[in-house]
Order: sequence, then structure tokens, then C-alpha cells
Amino acid sequence: MRSSKYRHIAGKGTKPEACYTNLQTNTSAAHNSFLKANPTFFAIPWRGSGGQVGVISLSKAGRQSDKLPTIECGSECLDFDFNPFDDHILATVTESAYVQVWKIPKGGLTQVNRSAELTLKGHTRRVTTIDFHPNASNIVATSSGDLTIRLWDIEKANELVKYEEHGDAIQSLTWNYDTSIMATSCKDKYLRIFDPRVGNVVDKVEAVDGAKGFKAAWVGNSIEL
Repeated sequence: MRSSKYRHIAGKGTKPEACYTNLQTNTSAAHNSFLKANPTFFAIPWRGSGGQVGVISLSKAGRQSDKLPTIECGSECLDFDFNPFDDHILATVTESAYVQVWKIPKGGLTQVNRSAELTLKGHTRRVTTIDFHPNASNIVATSSGDLTIRLWDIEKANELVKYEEHGDAIQSLTWNYDTSIMATSCKDKYLRIFDPRVGNVVDKVEAVDGAKGFKAAWVGNSIEL
């Protein structure tokens, strides 16, 4: 048997001063995202009442304060995402069916923020996922317990389109590599492909046999899921 050329290589841990510690992550809620990051900040669900999200500057490594200033959504935050065109914009979705858009100050939060820059209403039950469009500025997609997918323009503060093709709880939503189509996974065991240019489902397939939930993810820049 040929020996591996990597047999003498050992990993080297990151220095403590370059780590982020004392992160009081909320692990009790059914979050779809436990961490999102961009070149300036990273965000995590924060322990405490009111649907808190901790937004921490990447330049401030080390032990974080016990009283870290957070975003407070007002009800349980179920998912969040950064705007790919603006590092200082974070969008959240909540148990109370709101889509909220927050402005992060330069240098990070200095006090608890309970006032969103924008609140979008339209979903009638809790909103479970939010994903910014990677290529179209200020466009987000959300899914909800009301069994709909909605596209929003946060710059114009309006709903662009609503999809009502799901028969059960929507478990995930993801854009493909070139953002021409998106895929959703659903508790009814079906994987659905949507083309926003057409405005409806272009493909639908039963993806799993069992009763367990599943999530969809594109394989790189291929058309495979």
C-alpha cells in the first residue's frame, strides 16, 4: 500500500485572540440559518427574548461582551440573510409573519436595535426562510407557513410575485448558480423548480420516500440537485 504524501502534515489551530468567543447562540428555536457572513460582519441567532440576532464585526475577534448589542425582531427570528450588494443590510423573517430589513451602522451595532428600516407584510403565517437574489439588487425570496413563496423588492417596498403551488410546509428554497431558476423542498416529498421569468413551476418530482424532511441544494454551477 502506498503511503500518503500528507502523512507528516498536521493541522494548526487558530490562535485564541483570532477566535470569536462567548457567543451566546440561541439553539432552542427552529432557525433555518445558524450563521451568515459577508466580508464585514457575521450574524447568528442570539439567546434571549424578542427574536434577537447578534451581528458581529469580523474585525473584532476575541471574547464578545455579555451584553452585546443585538437586533431585536419583536418575535422569534426564524431566518436571516445579508444583502450581497450591501454588507450593512440584513433581512430577517419572523414567527409573526413579517419580513424586516435592518441597517447595520459602520463599525457595527452600538446599542440594541428594535426599529427596522423596512417591514414588509403579506404572508399570513410565520415566515421560515429568506434568501437574497445573488445577482439582482434588493430582491429577496421568502417562504412561509401559509404555503407560499414570495419575491420582494426591498428598495420599492413591494411584493413582486407570489407562488402558491405547494401542498405542505416549505422546507427550503435555493437559487441555482446563475440565478435563472430556484428550487424548493416541501414536506409533501416533492422537489419543485420555479422559473421567475415564467412565473410558475417548470418541473416537479417526488424526491424522497420517507417521512423525514429534506432540503435542496444545487451542485456548484451544474444543473444537478
